[in-house]
Amino acid sequence: MLDINTKPSFKTILQNYKGRPDTKEEDLKCLKKAYSFALKCHLGQKRVSGDPYITHSLTVAYYLEELGMDAKTIASGFLHDVPEDTSYKIEDIKKEFGEEIAQIIEGVTRLGGVKYFGKKGRVEDLRKLLLVMAKDLRVVVVKLADRLHNMRTIDFLPPLKRKKIATETIEIYAPLASRLGMGEVKGLLEDLSFKYYLPKEYKRIDSLVGRNKRENEHYIEGVIKELNAKLKKAKIKALIEGRAKHIYSLWRKLKKYNDDFSKIYDLVAIRVIVDTISDCYKALGIIHKDWKPLLKRIKDYIAIPKPNGYRSIHTTVFAKDGKIIEIQIKTKQMHEEAEWGIAAHWHYEIGKESKEISGKLGWISRLIEWQKDLETSEFMEGLKVDVFKDRIFVFTPKGEAIDLPEGASPIDFAYFIHTEVGNNCVGCKVNGKIVPLGTVLQNGDVIEILTSKRVTGPSKDWLRYAKTQVALHNIRKAFEGEDKERNLNLGKELLNIELKKIGKSVDKISKKDLRAYFKNHSYNNLEDIIVAIGKGVLGPKQFVSSLFFDREEIKAKKKSILGKVFTFLKVQPKAKPRVVIQGEENFLVNFASCCKPSPQDKIIGFITRSKGITVHKKSCPNIKKEDKKRLIGVSWGFDKLYEVPIYIEAERNTTILKNITELLEDLKIEARNISLKSDKVSKITANLNIKKAEQLKTILEKISNLPEVRMVKRL
Repeated sequence: MLDINTKPSFKTILQNYKGRPDTKEEDLKCLKKAYSFALKCHLGQKRVSGDPYITHSLTVAYYLEELGMDAKTIASGFLHDVPEDTSYKIEDIKKEFGEEIAQIIEGVTRLGGVKYFGKKGRVEDLRKLLLVMAKDLRVVVVKLADRLHNMRTIDFLPPLKRKKIATETIEIYAPLASRLGMGEVKGLLEDLSFKYYLPKEYKRIDSLVGRNKRENEHYIEGVIKELNAKLKKAKIKALIEGRAKHIYSLWRKLKKYNDDFSKIYDLVAIRVIVDTISDCYKALGIIHKDWKPLLKRIKDYIAIPKPNGYRSIHTTVFAKDGKIIEIQIKTKQMHEEAEWGIAAHWHYEIGKESKEISGKLGWISRLIEWQKDLETSEFMEGLKVDVFKDRIFVFTPKGEAIDLPEGASPIDFAYFIHTEVGNNCVGCKVNGKIVPLGTVLQNGDVIEILTSKRVTGPSKDWLRYAKTQVALHNIRKAFEGEDKERNLNLGKELLNIELKKIGKSVDKISKKDLRAYFKNHSYNNLEDIIVAIGKGVLGPKQFVSSLFFDREEIKAKKKSILGKVFTFLKVQPKAKPRVVIQGEENFLVNFASCCKPSPQDKIIGFITRSKGITVHKKSCPNIKKEDKKRLIGVSWGFDKLYEVPIYIEAERNTTILKNITELLEDLKIEARNISLKSDKVSKITANLNIKKAEQLKTILEKISNLPEVRMVKRL
């Protein structure tokens, strides 16, 4: 178990490393040089806590040594912040320590830019990180050690920053540690973050655990003593330990069981660590002989390992005094791999070429292959499913285990096997029974895909069932040719409607206009943008705003289209001018052609015999010649328009935006900030400019009458 409260010295790290078998002198020299270089680079720097900066580098290196990492990885722990926080650059690292260490540190620095899902620059960093990880997984191990110590010292940061870092840790780094099988690191990261991520929930769970802590500890001591005696009698050498469950993991379990604390049997896990796999099964038999098991809660992860490589036997039994507890049985190697995951392989495979390590990176390579052509939003959604979601394993009829995300369907399984199997799929058997293709697969299911050569492609309905990006990508790809022309025509029509408002059209968009847009977005040409608008992936208003509205010449053009009368007006363009006669409206009003008054002018009215009131500038020479008895006081007034946000849910339909836009135009209603998100349904938000509540009621009724609209409401 990693002691995160330790304040290590370089001497401790060096002594621990010397204690390894086959320690090489060149490795010790590398560690000494790396520490000395880091000490020089960070000299005089301090952490927010007030500690010398080198304490962070030392602790990260200590964690890496405890994980059993090689000398170059530990050296990278000493040096990982040098390029980012000192005047020394990555070239200096390369010159002093060589290409390998420099690449690890460069990868760690790059990963530091990954903050939140959805921002393009950071997404691109994450794409590059996956490539780095596929080449050298040590990058992410160093980053996890770095994050672990940062979380340990997070109390010294301001509250808002603590919340931000805790969220980032739980949403990105802890799931990544889990995906790599590093259970202990995952648990520590989650527990350290939980306090700031969900403070109220943390206090509640901490209180629940604390209430029974002493009683549980006393009971576990008795169980361990009794179990030790049973195994000793059977001549099975074992180390038995009990440890409290990670508090964040406990909270997640309570959510699963609707906060029923009585259903949590593993508040404290009993671990039985033996020498051989044979002893694991012998120990299981001895435990079940005296303590009856709960049959549905026996799991053999030795015969069928978890997707992240975890191996162990889990059994839940009625133990001493009839209390229900969970016991895990594993070998020493299995235990270390469960704690440290992929990092443990550097310890067991040292000096050998390890095919097992590269095999565990298969999911990274697949992810890169499947997602290299995806848009930013699809890519991040794919990461959430393919990397950060809990995993299940299912089997082919021949017994081959397949690793899929929780919630996956037979369609995901079919496309995982091969694209042609997915495209030619006509049905599925799960555990020998024919089931619908939308069935959610469960751990341990045996899947058989039924195919037919007569079928030449997937159904669009499958998009509702597929969860993995490999399945979604292949289904969409099959319809690309068929839909492209239709989406191109529709997209052009929708875009022209929006462009018309600023006096432009699709044909008038120049390469110069697009150059800046391409730099900040993932599209490569105008045709792709138009297709995306036709598909409903990109809103036409969103595109036009990004392309033009920051440019002064277009702003000026927009003003001129709204009317020259607004050019010098210092109010919002949406305010419509009118004339108020001595506080009253509804008079027949004309504007004098001789002086052409505009809203910035002081005005006066002249009562005509047959044309109502003619409005002049007060400075107009002609009005000075008229009969003063027929002059009347007038002033400018404005119709105020109120901006009201609305929300619409509709059937997933490529024409929905077009239909709503046309309806609003017919009603002469201006809409701003229209956005559309399509998943199982189309979700549209927009801001409408209206005069009064009665008008809004009419608009909402008319929108709700559109055949594809399910619901519309004011936000």
